[in-house]
Amino acid sequence: MKHRKIRPEEDFEELQTPRLCPTVFDAVARQMEMYLEQRTVRVKEVDCMRVFRGDKQEAQKALKKEQQPTPLPTDQDIHRLAGNCSHFHHHYGFLFDPLTEEERQFPIAFSILTYKTASQMVDLLRAVYRPQNLYCIHADKKSPPAFRQAVEAVSRCFPNVFMASRSIDIHWSFYTVLEPEIVCMGDLWRNKTWKYFINLTGQEFPLRTNYELVRILTAFNGVNDIAGRVPDEANQARWHRFLPAPHNITVHKGPVHIVASRAFVDYVLHAPPAQEYLRWCQKTRFPEEHFFNSLNHNPHLGAPGRRPGNAHPNADFERRIRSLVRYKNWVPGYPCPGHKVVRGICILNVLDLPTLYHRRELFANKFHADYSRLALRCLAEELHNRTHKMSILNQRYESFQTLFSTNRTGQDSTILGILQHSMPLFFRAWDNSCQGLRCRQIQKGLPLEERGGRLHSGVAGKHYWTRLTAAEESASNVAGLSRNRKRLELS
Repeated sequence: MKHRKIRPEEDFEELQTPRLCPTVFDAVARQMEMYLEQRTVRVKEVDCMRVFRGDKQEAQKALKKEQQPTPLPTDQDIHRLAGNCSHFHHHYGFLFDPLTEEERQFPIAFSILTYKTASQMVDLLRAVYRPQNLYCIHADKKSPPAFRQAVEAVSRCFPNVFMASRSIDIHWSFYTVLEPEIVCMGDLWRNKTWKYFINLTGQEFPLRTNYELVRILTAFNGVNDIAGRVPDEANQARWHRFLPAPHNITVHKGPVHIVASRAFVDYVLHAPPAQEYLRWCQKTRFPEEHFFNSLNHNPHLGAPGRRPGNAHPNADFERRIRSLVRYKNWVPGYPCPGHKVVRGICILNVLDLPTLYHRRELFANKFHADYSRLALRCLAEELHNRTHKMSILNQRYESFQTLFSTNRTGQDSTILGILQHSMPLFFRAWDNSCQGLRCRQIQKGLPLEERGGRLHSGVAGKHYWTRLTAAEESASNVAGLSRNRKRLELS
């Protein structure tokens, strides 16, 4: 039987299934299943995936358990654990592998501002930690000594984690809230490798894996994600009496949470207009809510990475403020399922997990360790399992690419030609919709149909492979911007 090679330009091709294809697909599927089974973690107290999918009965069960008093590791416990770094790494399961070459080549710089509950800060650090990234931790100067000692001990266990060079006594609504960000930016700037800067607080948690962050930031291509708008009169009172601002800057308000390119950080630290505006901001209230935002949204300043947008005061608010950086539930704008609100922000718990599961933002804010215990554990479970699932997909794909580079003839060459065309679609389909019986069909090498990155039952004895359109390929490449977040379930 003759098999012809697939031409790259073909949009749709019907192929007779080669005899050896089931063996190859079976080997790939088994390797994936074994790898994932070894690395999958599960929270014992609750079925997190059922909660994520909106199972109300499981959510109420989780809520009751979350409300039960459960002792958390104290600051002294963290300090003691971090005294033995090897044991600390193993106990918390820190990941010391970049996992992909793409991640290795795209380091990210993080600042983490924290003031209490060292165990929650450690959970956040574990979730975002990779050996190629950099982390600057700032502990509030007035934090308890036990907390500061614990955080310092943790930082000594990692070569790429360090304490901020200056500790600031932070007071809400004053310049001292912004100052630690500037200090960490300056400390991180000394390292010349990182590409983007993300600022975090100790009460947040990521909704994206590091690989997804890298893909998204790569797609940003030097553009910042810094929201800003011309505020209403009530907010303008915070700085009105100090106007005009230097360099004819129109003050724009927005969240302090930013994703900034290295070039923008350079501008903040070294450009005279930015330094003069920073000195002016020190006199105003809530400068953290307009410093970065104003620099990014005044085009005549020429700050790198500015994204064009409409900041006219009459423009639609959601259109002006929309950002990928952080999910915050502002009350009373949206319902707060747990009914715990601090300074207008809903404190998230397990009842918010179905919403968080489908959000497009990079991080979620805000969690309290004692109130959001199971929510944080479920998010950690989901992030860990997704990280390793994506890792095995990338590793297997790279191994097949190596296999394709070998010169072969005859039927093997034909089979490899088929696989070279179909494996990217196979991995994407596995990632998006491989569940239960469908996984077993793949393992048995049964015929399947591939349409737009999804697997469906095909005509007996035939494979159908459909190439993605340019728009679909672009959307797939930017992980998390528009992806279907169904999870892998091997029955």
